[in-house]
Amino acid sequence: STRFDFATTNYFQSNAASADNYLIKLASYTDTKWFQETKVADLGTLEKRQKGKYTIMLLKGYTSKDQALQALAKAKDRGFSGAYLVTQDSTGELSRVN
Repeated sequence: STRFDFATTNYFQSNAASADNYLIKLASYTDTKWFQETKVADLGTLEKRQKGKYTIMLLKGYTSKDQALQALAKAKDRGFSGAYLVTQDSTGELSRVN
């Protein structure tokens, strides 16, 4: 959504993500023994997050959305067919990028 500020006549994109906030959600696991890190080790920095009984596997470290999308395509080619791009807000909450 776009907010218009009459005082400064500037447009602000409220859902804009800085480049370092693009991550790839590879998959979620109840048992991480099924995760094959070697398949994606060269595509970014691996981050694991707990959410309930699941461990969410993420890749991060991209300097642009385009770079993240290139890594996403490679991850899908390597067997992570359900992977998708997410952004992270200041609280660490993840949102899917369409």
